Amino acid sequence: MILLNAGFAFAQEMQAERAVEALAVFLPPTARVVRDEVRCEIAAKDLVPGDILVVRSSAAPPAAVARQKRS
Repeated sequence: MILLNAGFAFAQEMQAERAVEALAVFLPPTARVVRDEVRCEIAAKDLVPGDILVVRSSAAPPAAVARQKRS
């Protein structure tokens, strides 16, 4: 009985992961930035040079970000 329950739990977990991955396709990647001294959240495709990216420790930066050294 325990093995049967574990099998059902595993199957539900896999189905939930696939559902989350399918939904992620519909959400465009966004970035939190400071632009013109105002914090805002914009689509990652709208990033421009001069935007200051606000990154949380648990978040991955958008792929369009190039690291620049402050002078």
